[in-house]
Amino acid sequence: MPVWMRRHKLLLIVGAMFVGLLVFAACNGDDDDGVTPADETPAATDETPAAAAEVEALAAICFPESCRTALREAIEQGLIDQFIFVDGSKSQEMFDDIGVENFEGMSGTAPGAADPDLAQAFEDAYNASEFGPIPALPFLRESYDAVYLIALAAAAANSTDSADIRDNLRYIANPAGEVINPGTAGFTTALELLDAGDDINYEGAAGPQDFDANGDVAKGAIEIWKIVDGEITVQSSEVSDLGTAAEGTLSRADTTPTDPLKIGILVPFTGDLSDFGPAFFDAAKLAAQEINAAGGVFGQDIVLVDADTGTVEATGVESANTLIDVEGVSAIVGAASSAVTLPIAESVTGPAGILMISPSSTSPALTAVTDNDFLFRSTISDAAQGVVLAELAIDLGFTVVCTFFVNTAYGEGLSDQFKETFEALGGTVPAAVPHEQEQTSYTSELQTCVEG
Repeated sequence: MPVWMRRHKLLLIVGAMFVGLLVFAACNGDDDDGVTPADETPAATDETPAAAAEVEALAAICFPESCRTALREAIEQGLIDQFIFVDGSKSQEMFDDIGVENFEGMSGTAPGAADPDLAQAFEDAYNASEFGPIPALPFLRESYDAVYLIALAAAAANSTDSADIRDNLRYIANPAGEVINPGTAGFTTALELLDAGDDINYEGAAGPQDFDANGDVAKGAIEIWKIVDGEITVQSSEVSDLGTAAEGTLSRADTTPTDPLKIGILVPFTGDLSDFGPAFFDAAKLAAQEINAAGGVFGQDIVLVDADTGTVEATGVESANTLIDVEGVSAIVGAASSAVTLPIAESVTGPAGILMISPSSTSPALTAVTDNDFLFRSTISDAAQGVVLAELAIDLGFTVVCTFFVNTAYGEGLSDQFKETFEALGGTVPAAVPHEQEQTSYTSELQTCVEG
């Protein structure tokens, strides 16, 4: 032993004993001392809340242009890589632009086809036309059906007056009556029946077009689609009943119009929904070609006049006014987004008495809009889609999902319906985050959505 240790042996012994006492106290102290044993974790209390569950997926309730930016940022910044989608984000072109391999196996919902055979007949006709091949987009069937509905109602009314067309719409669309399907042969049969004063019941490419008292379809389908081998593929379709078809009556003018029936096609050729607009117009043109091949209405070809909404309220309102005041259309197919359709119905078409049938405005808010009964839609409300989306999320095994929704009536309504149903099924929505259209970045909103 070194000399210095022999000299201080007593001091070393005392010091060692003191350190031992300190260690013993630290390991066996009372809880009241405020010292927690190292092998125990404090229980969650009101003062020490449990950590929030990690978000497992993001519900992308956005339009293609905005989605391109947001989804790319979410993936590249490692914020989240699991998504569920809706009708507004169902765009093959969008997925391809971002890198479809990032979304392989992921799923979404959209209004679908209630009758697979009629839907297939429409797709075959589209593919065989100058507009084919048909793109993987929603609402093409509904745009096609809307033109048929207006043409048949005008033929029944024997009038180009918009109020007359509106008054006959439920008569030609709702039960009872002989079922009429789209196509040149079907339209020819419909004209013969109407001329004889017989009732008809149009059932189109999207399914039954049975309108309730609010102008909503009383029945429709919601499909589940999935990205398989890089392609959007429909997996299943479920029919939902949301209302009761209202009774329609025939009201027919004595004198046949000498002017052709003009229909406005008000769709987004530019803006956040520009992926959709051109195909919507093509589907409407396909319907017009088939109708005109049957002799048109009043023995004349129907005429389509297109206008752009820009996916912007002000542009949509201006274009609707132009279609009515300058072009003199009797009815309008459009608009696409609920946020554009609502102000047009309230401030333009409703006061002017012009029928408008939207093929794709799905917000539940449209049901109660003040429109003088001039707003109809050939697609089912998101009161149905939000429920199916929530059920899909549960089926996929997700228990914690945030919603990233476009700050419009459409986005808010779909997010609210999803949240209500998802939480009723046992899931959790820790954040529902709105976003504006076509921002340069969505990093802040995405962080709020997935990180709280």
